[in-house]
Amino acid sequence: MNLNMIIKDVMAKLERADHPHIILSGLAAGSAYLAEQPLDNWLLDYKHDDIQLQGEMFFANPYWRPIGLAQHYAFSLTLTYLYVLYGRDRLPGPEWMRALLFINAELALLTPLVLPLDKIHPAVRRGDIQPLGTAKGLLNQFMRHAAFGLALGLSWGALRKGK
Repeated sequence: MNLNMIIKDVMAKLERADHPHIILSGLAAGSAYLAEQPLDNWLLDYKHDDIQLQGEMFFANPYWRPIGLAQHYAFSLTLTYLYVLYGRDRLPGPEWMRALLFINAELALLTPLVLPLDKIHPAVRRGDIQPLGTAKGLLNQFMRHAAFGLALGLSWGALRKGK
C-alpha cells in the first residue's frame, strides 16, 4: 500500500466518521484518565501529574497547566479517532474490552519512550513529578489507561446504541 492509498483511506474514513460521538467519547475517556490520577497517586504513594508531564514536555514553562490540559485532550481525541476508525473492528469482545485492549496496546508501544523522557523532562529533573520508568510509574500508567479504556468503551457503546 503506497502513501497515496493510505491518505485516501484515512480521508474516506474521516468523511464517514461519527465526529460528535467520537469527540464525546474522547472527552469522557480523557476526563476519566484525569479523574483517576489522584486515586493512583494516593494508592501508590506516587507523585505524578500527567498535565504537568505534557505541559512541560521539553522545557520548563509557567503556563504548563493550560498547555498540558490542551495536549492531554488533543491526545485523548487522537487516540479515540484511532480506536474508532482503525482499532475497534480488529479487536475481540464487548466494546469496553476492545477499548481496554486498544489503549493498553498504546501504553505498551509508548512505554519504551519513558526512560529517555525521565532523563530530560524538566519537572522530573526538578523533582516535581516522579519518573515513570519505575514499577510504581508503570502501574500508575496502567491504572490511568484502564480508566481511559473503560470510559472510552462504555461511552462509545452507549452513544452508538441508537445507531
